[in-house]
Amino acid sequence: MLYLLCFIAGGFTSLSLPPAGLSMAFCTFALPLSSSCTACSALRSATIIWYAAWGYFSVSLYWIGSALFMGPEIFFWLAPVICLGFPAFIALFWALPAYISHRVASLPVLRLFILIAALGVSEYLRTILFTGFPWNAPAQSVMASLSLSQSAAFIGQHGLNIVMFMIAGSVVCFYHRQQRTGLFLLFPALVVFSGAIMRMSDAPPLVSQTDAGPQIRVVQPNVLQHEKWDSEKRDGHLRDMVMLSASHKPVPQLTLLPETGIAGRWPDEAPLVRAMVRATTAFDGYLITGIIRTDTSDSQKQFFNTAVMLSHQGALIGQYDKKLLVPFGEYVPFRGIPFIDAIAGPSDFSAGKTRPYLTAAPFGNIAVFICYEAIFPDFLARDMQKIRPDLIVNLTNDGWFGHTAGPWQHLAQARMRAIEEGVPIMRAANTGVSAGIDGYGRLLGHIPLGISGYIDIPAPPVLPSTFYAQHRYFGISLLIIWLIIGFFCLVRKYKNGQ
Repeated sequence: MLYLLCFIAGGFTSLSLPPAGLSMAFCTFALPLSSSCTACSALRSATIIWYAAWGYFSVSLYWIGSALFMGPEIFFWLAPVICLGFPAFIALFWALPAYISHRVASLPVLRLFILIAALGVSEYLRTILFTGFPWNAPAQSVMASLSLSQSAAFIGQHGLNIVMFMIAGSVVCFYHRQQRTGLFLLFPALVVFSGAIMRMSDAPPLVSQTDAGPQIRVVQPNVLQHEKWDSEKRDGHLRDMVMLSASHKPVPQLTLLPETGIAGRWPDEAPLVRAMVRATTAFDGYLITGIIRTDTSDSQKQFFNTAVMLSHQGALIGQYDKKLLVPFGEYVPFRGIPFIDAIAGPSDFSAGKTRPYLTAAPFGNIAVFICYEAIFPDFLARDMQKIRPDLIVNLTNDGWFGHTAGPWQHLAQARMRAIEEGVPIMRAANTGVSAGIDGYGRLLGHIPLGISGYIDIPAPPVLPSTFYAQHRYFGISLLIIWLIIGFFCLVRKYKNGQ
């Protein structure tokens, strides 16, 4: 019964995430936290947290199964594996800290401090291990509040993960009438959220952004996933995109099409792409679009998920090959196993090596995120060249996820990247949800999920570099030090009490 309650508590905790956005629901995680710290064995402690995490990820990631039904082939028999098995695997990232905390400490309150710190470290590891999958991190619980979400500018997603676990931990302490310990855990949240509210109060009015910079046209073609690569319908899709891009005058200086917006190959179909550019841009304009790129420079042909930027005259200004590929979506691990080969395509995409920066006046340095690269807090920091972008362009295709929570969660994560970096983001999706986002994470405009259309958005100015952008790991380090101080103060207290 306890395991079932923990699973339900984890599922309810996930309601703190977008699109539900019930931030206080994360406090529900206090139930499995308390039960884990008072468990009779390390294995039971880990199992309790595993069930809670399984509920959290199963409910919040239910939409992943939609991808099995959106393509030309339907793999309904894989739904249990994807919808339940994958969340069960991710839940291990939370279960291991519980096991460690129980083995290290004997008192429940000491285990709680170790568990919170270890969960924060484990969430960081979730961004880098096995190519990384930091989707629906606890930090996303603050995105329902524009003011509280500004805390990402100080401590980033990694720090906010710990803060959310500390809030749940404080509930545990208050329930057990350990008020001082509860206040100790709650104090960092009060400090960070106070700073976030002050940052938001200093933000300029949103209406002042209308004259902030050159206009950008974001196009959302809303092509159904099972039709996207249908050769018989491609000409119609291209005509629709031309109409969306060029029908309203004046045409802005930059037009954005989504990930694989042009269903073709570069450079094999370069004349087609250049014709599209001339048809969709002004005489001094640029087009950025996603397209599959083939490379035959080596003995083996390689395929890349690429963003290309071309001028109105058809000159290639720059290109970026996606670096962080989606497992089982863009490449298939464990090839050679019959079960895997049965569902895998004939070839994989290759990870890119180019830097994610394109440059064009009057937009300055443009960093490109393709698809779920936007969910990684430190994606820009991974690039060795220390260039701070003036604008981030996120090309994606959320059509795989249908009318589910997935596209809204993806949008929320892009908003957090904008807040962390203080850099505006223009997001072009095949469908759901194309938007313009300023450096405070505010929506400058958006195209709803499942709608074909375009929107013209001025490029707002880049904000001064945030504290998080300058000191990425300072916040999480300080929070862990705070927990260590609390841990040893409690050790001293109970030792003197004995």
